[in-house]
Amino acid sequence: MDYQFSTDLYQQPVAKCSMEHEAFGHWLTDEIGRNHSKLTEILEKIEQLESNKCKQASFSGTEFQLKLNQEDAIVFSSFLGEFPEDQLDDVDSALFNHDQNDLGSMGFDTDELSLDDQNGQAECGLEDFKDFLLSWQEFISNK
Repeated sequence: MDYQFSTDLYQQPVAKCSMEHEAFGHWLTDEIGRNHSKLTEILEKIEQLESNKCKQASFSGTEFQLKLNQEDAIVFSSFLGEFPEDQLDDVDSALFNHDQNDLGSMGFDTDELSLDDQNGQAECGLEDFKDFLLSWQEFISNK
């Protein structure tokens, strides 16, 4: 994953990622920003995933949701909204497997959904995502 960190005119940190990972940049800029505690919480969850203490994790923000499993990280626009607790595993599975038919069977209008929309969703390996967050942590600590 290619990325670049900078600051805007108001000295706020901004993350920009390559086109196929663009949603990660928006998520990091808008949902995390300078929030060290949220960043630490996610990094700690990644450590738990890597050590097999848990199998998956979810974080909901204002504009994006983050889903992690032991291999991948997916960030996607909150266009799907909140799900009933009993559907979370099914939705996570459909997102990780890119299965719009499964989402359709759960009542979502798949004509409205584009799981490959470069602005609304991105995924990468968990190790790359961790490196991305650690780089961000270092960047915002030095600003």
